Amino acid sequence: GVIDWKRIVTRLKKAGFAGVLSVECGTEDEAVRSLAYMKTVLKEVGA
Repeated sequence: GVIDWKRIVTRLKKAGFAGVLSVECGTEDEAVRSLAYMKTVLKEVGA
């Protein structure tokens, strides 16, 4: 499915979450793409 990571990270930030997020990927290429995307999301949200 499609996960709205921007929404999730925004809500976690508002709740004061300071833990670790873990994303499971099937391949190394997926992991590289996911990391790049999550960096963008975290920057946009200011987390």
